[in-house]
Amino acid sequence: MPLESNLRRELSVAPPIDPTETKPITGRKKAWATRSRTGCLTCRKRHMKCDERVPACERCVVGKRECRYGTLVPRGGASQDTRAEYSEMSEHQQTRLETRGTRISVEAEPPDWDYMQTIRYYFEIVRPMRPSKNGRIVDPTFTLNEATYYTTKVVSTHISMVAKGCGRPLEYGEIKALGPMWATYSRYLLKVIDLIHSYFKDTSPKSVVEVISNMCLLLTADIGTGSTEWKAHTDGFYAYVQRLGGVQVILDLSSPPPWIFCQMFHATVLYNTTTPALRHCLGYDDWTDEQLEILLLHGHQIIPERAFPTLQMIVLIHLTRLRYKIATSACDAPREPLAAVIDAHYQKLHSIDEDGWASRTIGFGTTHHKALAEIHRLAIWLYAILTLPRPAVLQWAEAEISLQPYDAETNAYDRVRALYRSKLLRSIRGLFHELKYPRAVCWALIVAGVAAVDGTAEDRAFVDDCIYSVWLSPHGGGGLFPSLQKLRKFWDTGRTGWEDCFYEPTPC
Repeated sequence: MPLESNLRRELSVAPPIDPTETKPITGRKKAWATRSRTGCLTCRKRHMKCDERVPACERCVVGKRECRYGTLVPRGGASQDTRAEYSEMSEHQQTRLETRGTRISVEAEPPDWDYMQTIRYYFEIVRPMRPSKNGRIVDPTFTLNEATYYTTKVVSTHISMVAKGCGRPLEYGEIKALGPMWATYSRYLLKVIDLIHSYFKDTSPKSVVEVISNMCLLLTADIGTGSTEWKAHTDGFYAYVQRLGGVQVILDLSSPPPWIFCQMFHATVLYNTTTPALRHCLGYDDWTDEQLEILLLHGHQIIPERAFPTLQMIVLIHLTRLRYKIATSACDAPREPLAAVIDAHYQKLHSIDEDGWASRTIGFGTTHHKALAEIHRLAIWLYAILTLPRPAVLQWAEAEISLQPYDAETNAYDRVRALYRSKLLRSIRGLFHELKYPRAVCWALIVAGVAAVDGTAEDRAFVDDCIYSVWLSPHGGGGLFPSLQKLRKFWDTGRTGWEDCFYEPTPC
């Protein structure tokens, strides 16, 4: 090789080196440091430290230089540096770019490590467990703009899965090995809150949906990890809706309304049932039945595991509102009018066309939907029996189902409660193990569990096993275990009141 022969020739004629004349190398040694990838391009090109201020850093302002950050710019609007980069490409590369209409990247940064791990965790762990719709799984787009959203969601899912592996929810910092995961989760929760603040003042449809999506993320993530902050997220959500001008503003954004809004609303309706009356979320108390129906109808189409007939849910909402009105009344409501109100709700609940709903609803099949409609009808009315004043319930029962009067009013009340409890548990036992999404009957199981406090040990064990098995499943909601914990403690007390069980706000 010519290079090798020249090198040998130079070495052969070089004078010998005297070891006594050698001097130690005293040249400056550059300290190693990581290279920042978040500074502006101008400072990075000049090898200067950047304070990363937006829209222009301090060095560029003082030096009167153009301050640019790494972005994707259109072909026609590229800067001089970008055009120079383009001109240095081969003709073949230029042709490919122009043919594909690709935008030229000034400085395309890869996703951060957390986001790359999120994407990997989704495809390796989460995706195989996801339910398919019409035989197809719809995967997220995983764009860079959604990095915070999906990373928070996947990290909370990971913590929830670890908790299920332990058989119970975990306290923050309980398992030392999960310390970095908890730290990542906390860091990304703060990022989600920052995102909400950044969109909060903008009332454009896109910004409103972003705020709602991230509020819903806070709620589901905190419930999934066992946090107790979920009630504050719910109250904040409805305060935001009120600030916008009410629910009609949301309904006017699009048709159908944003699915994430429907999901948040549906969850709140159920959470209010397992919350003491004086601590109810009142954000939707002034919404009309027509508005409720629009939201619930769209919500049921996208949340198959919560398959309620829409009109049944509206009756449930009115019963929960009635609980609050009774709890906040200065004196007890008159027995006659209240019994008439209860009877009106009973008649409305039993006049719903359940067969028509079952035939129109897609998800479990007509047979299963008919059974679900019956289960929820029984559960809603058992919920009314358990939560409304006993004298009024008893008067309704005597008039409606020809219940024979007893010497003691309490015995007659216990009889009607036991009647609906046995009907409900019999219907759930016939369907639970056949359902693709058994979570669909978990609220009904919770209602049956409260009524089973003085029932048989077999009934309580069935409710416990069902709720626990659903919570352990990949699709089990994080709020199921807190409800189960309340039931287990309640069964040991011997009390029978609904708020003896749910004495504090509890997700379900």
